[in-house]
Amino acid sequence: AKKAFMPLFFAKAWQPCTQWCWLRLCCRPGLKWAGKTVHQVIEELGGDEVNEALLTFQCMDHGETPRTASFPVHAMIVSHYMNGAWFPKGGPLSLARPLVSTIFKGGGAVLVRAPVQQIQVTQGRATGVRMKKKDAVLSCRKGVVSAAGLDATIHRLLSREDVEQYLSEERDFMHSLGQGTSCLSAFVTVKGDAKDLGLSDHNVWFFPKPPSAGYSLDDITAESRANAARLNTTEGNFFCFIGAGSLKDPECMELHPDTIALEMITDAEAEPFLALSDVESHRRTAEYKGHKKQLEERFRQILLAVYPKLEDHILSIDVSTPLSVDFYLKRTAIYGLPHTPERITSPLPRVVTKIQDFYLSGQDVTTGGWLPAVMSGALAASQILGYNPLDLMCGRTVIGGMYKVEGPPSNTSL
Repeated sequence: AKKAFMPLFFAKAWQPCTQWCWLRLCCRPGLKWAGKTVHQVIEELGGDEVNEALLTFQCMDHGETPRTASFPVHAMIVSHYMNGAWFPKGGPLSLARPLVSTIFKGGGAVLVRAPVQQIQVTQGRATGVRMKKKDAVLSCRKGVVSAAGLDATIHRLLSREDVEQYLSEERDFMHSLGQGTSCLSAFVTVKGDAKDLGLSDHNVWFFPKPPSAGYSLDDITAESRANAARLNTTEGNFFCFIGAGSLKDPECMELHPDTIALEMITDAEAEPFLALSDVESHRRTAEYKGHKKQLEERFRQILLAVYPKLEDHILSIDVSTPLSVDFYLKRTAIYGLPHTPERITSPLPRVVTKIQDFYLSGQDVTTGGWLPAVMSGALAASQILGYNPLDLMCGRTVIGGMYKVEGPPSNTSL
């Protein structure tokens, strides 16, 4: 399924006519698997609810359940983690630094705290972006690429007139799928020695109740989301991911040997939280802050159920909600579009759009996760640089071309 699915990724890079041919010539096996849910495949293989839960507990990595997730999306995640996973030494900044220096070397710039007001479109062509600060306009030479997600691009970055004229197909497709799931997160700081406290760099998935006959992971997830929506109580556990990112990074352990950072995540519906505050103004009511305190206690109870030795060693717990997700991503759906068969088998959204020199990138083009998001950037670059399906079949790709580029300058030299 994984090998059959890869041509579907590349299909998003082509113009509609080329894409139509590519899908029919190279993507029939991938479309077959993508049209099935995880539950359908496991059921065909004779698995029961317990087998399904053991094979799909990582479904929170794409925000769906076995009955709604497209099979290849989940299969790729399971395959990715089968022999463990990598963590960047020095944390995420170790990835950002060389990227930034490479952009500077190419004559570009990286702007922070520079929000975009609107993508400028003139006579059907993207000509630049208008910034919120000082009403400045940055003109483009080769085009504009939006990796903000389809929702933010359509509802926040393009004018209604431009959406209606050029991206109405993508807008209608997005609305037909509905919103993807959001999440609650808790960022925990612990003081002490990891070994003495029973902590390790392994990820943990906490089940409030074990799966059984007639009680599937879909049922567990539904109960968990219902519990997350109960805002006036400190009772009710979540189906929850727990990971200690600082223990995966040797540099962090050297710099902070007695301090451990953990992250806890659970799926959540956005609506109960949106009703508590003004999303646009970012004003948080006293009621909302009180609910966050209650959620903090509920996450604490789960953490101590898994790691009882952490009692008296927890320094802080900082809870984020779907409102936090919206603040940073300009949408509440943490993974963007839902990863259903309807979404994965669709030719939309493509990298190319009806707006000349305007391209889409990010996980809405491919699938959720940082690696598919990086791949979507490579697809957008392939289109901008003029690569075509023949290049791909002959082994000429933008990734291969990158190896021929000289190494970036050091951060100190910049």
